[in-house]
Amino acid sequence: MSRAPIAAVLIAGGMALLAPVAAAAPIVQSLGASIVGSPSLGVSGSGEAVLAWSGTTTVFTSVRAAGGVFGAPRHAATGRLAARSFALAVGRRGDAVLAWRSGGRTRPVLTRIRRPGAAFGRARAVPGSAGGRGLAAAVSPHGTVLVAWLARASSGCGGVVLASISRPGRSFGPARRVSGRCSNPAALRAAMSATDDGVVVWRATDASGAYAMQAAVVGRHRVGVVRRVSRGPVVAFGAEVAGTATGALLVWRDRASADRTGATGRVLEADVSAPRATAPEAMSLGDRIVGIPRVAARPDGAALVAWEEFVGTPTPGVLAAGRPASAATFAAPALVDPCGAADASRTYATPALDARGSAGAVFQSACMARFGLGPEYGIAVARRPEGAAWQPAQPLSHGTYAVGAVAGAADDGEVVLAWVEQGPLGGLRAVALSA
Repeated sequence: MSRAPIAAVLIAGGMALLAPVAAAAPIVQSLGASIVGSPSLGVSGSGEAVLAWSGTTTVFTSVRAAGGVFGAPRHAATGRLAARSFALAVGRRGDAVLAWRSGGRTRPVLTRIRRPGAAFGRARAVPGSAGGRGLAAAVSPHGTVLVAWLARASSGCGGVVLASISRPGRSFGPARRVSGRCSNPAALRAAMSATDDGVVVWRATDASGAYAMQAAVVGRHRVGVVRRVSRGPVVAFGAEVAGTATGALLVWRDRASADRTGATGRVLEADVSAPRATAPEAMSLGDRIVGIPRVAARPDGAALVAWEEFVGTPTPGVLAAGRPASAATFAAPALVDPCGAADASRTYATPALDARGSAGAVFQSACMARFGLGPEYGIAVARRPEGAAWQPAQPLSHGTYAVGAVAGAADDGEVVLAWVEQGPLGGLRAVALSA
């Protein structure tokens, strides 16, 4: 049986909205067609949300008050480097940071910080960040902000990882080196724990060219030792990280291209905190992974990981595995939907997790015809009530090719989603689905 998409197009008040098909359906907003790449989204515990996206030479932001809709897009940064390199992070309290490159080797990393209920502040430079690139950012549940970047190093070392922290009411502190002096780092990720410790993760390359995943904890007064998290060689680096109670949860894929048996990698996870990094544990059912796993975690340690994997079907299935705050290990993976997508847009399944244990996953699907929406790849969402099984997926996009889906959950179970639709009426879309 076909199912109608969540909403249909309506132009009202000079702003394109997608009007609900039924009275109870949510409103899908259109935030304009000027977008390059995928959006970034962060959602606070109360439901405040921040979207950031890039045009050709501009970074835009839009803020949604709890229970409301996204406001008009605002120019947050300009320049081609800014548009290609920004990083957004949002904390559970509603604090947010936008960081971007302001120029070449002599120009610093710039940031705008937003406190709960307020607008983004004016742009401020991060000390010691001249020429910084490959940015990563994170915000703790208490509003502490971490920005990390790659800086130049001695010849042959590729660079070093530096980081700076800003606590509420204070400026950014001095830049501190997080990595070793010659680890050839790349692909930074960052998270903040509920104890205000930062965790920075990167891909390191040794003298033989082999990759390894390394991490370090950035505390209030010192930087912890660099730890190698991956045990075996990492063929490619598809890692994501999310803050937990005392550190961060890392998930990654250990291979990007098929070996002689056809294996394309497994999904692995490990916890990193100041005292230690746990041994990696495999999460996936097998070694036929598509894309990169993504993770949502809560300050109490509860977490949900989503990924796509071939499970005996022509298209990759969407899978998810979770753990409650009281558990150290993940439950066995569950099939969220049998029809994800293997697409060059790199639109990967993204999870969302609320304070009650309810979950959601947004993903690109190659089977939108089942909803009566034609053959194009589109965006769908599935939800799982607390203690129940995953419910059948619902379509979000409207029949055109759609990519770049992101999601976040408020504590009460409301899920905020954003994605990009192509075509003459395409652009950035956003919707909030109530619990």
